[in-house]
Amino acid sequence: MLSVDSLKIIEINYQNERNNISLVRGLNNWLINGQKKYIADTNVKNTLLKFANDITLKNIISEKSEKFSKFGVDSTGILLMVRKEDNSKVSYIIGKDDQERNYSFYRKEGDDKIYLGTLFPRYRLTSNVNDWRDKYISKFDIAGLNNISIVIKSDKFEFNLSNGEWTGLLNGTEKDLDKNKIGKLSKKLSSFKGLDLLDDIKLSDMTSEMIVNFAVENNKSEFIAGKIPDGYAVYRRDNDQTYKISGDDFLLFEELIKK
Repeated sequence: MLSVDSLKIIEINYQNERNNISLVRGLNNWLINGQKKYIADTNVKNTLLKFANDITLKNIISEKSEKFSKFGVDSTGILLMVRKEDNSKVSYIIGKDDQERNYSFYRKEGDDKIYLGTLFPRYRLTSNVNDWRDKYISKFDIAGLNNISIVIKSDKFEFNLSNGEWTGLLNGTEKDLDKNKIGKLSKKLSSFKGLDLLDDIKLSDMTSEMIVNFAVENNKSEFIAGKIPDGYAVYRRDNDQTYKISGDDFLLFEELIKK
């Protein structure tokens, strides 16, 4: 009664007492729709789509409105709205969890029936919109990575992969390369996730800047790593976004370009 084919969903709206978060399917990504559109975290999106697709109701446990608060299907519950490609909508309130039987309580908007149904995966979701945003700086299949370059001041360090071996250049001249370090950096770039999103920090706030370019097959990407007053950050021009990173991550770049 409440499940919706995940392939037909174009919007999911999650609302509780404090927050209202809307995920909308875009051309290439799912987006958080608000004053500014942000790319949604893939894990959050997948969790909600799977839940909306698989939800099942076991039985009716009450039809009395005075029981709403007992089971949390009142204003304290989570209101979930799912919109499909034909613009039809399914809306319901998710109440408390029945821990013993691994179920949650549900009520359709405008209906007094309270149902026992699939456990809502609230432990995988917070109501903080910042936790729903994609924090990946870069993510790709490491097998396709073939070039990395780091520019700092007037020096350009370049690393190329050919026949399974990395070689290094400093300003066009061959440079000895620590293969262990380039291996660690390659792995980091293939799944590089920021610690947090810094919306108020811009490129002009960064010092000790390093311009990092890398090529995955025929696709090229760039970001700028540097220091900020309280740590380290990466800035991506393509989405005008700054990400906080750890000192250890910054050190991966810094150690690789030591002369």
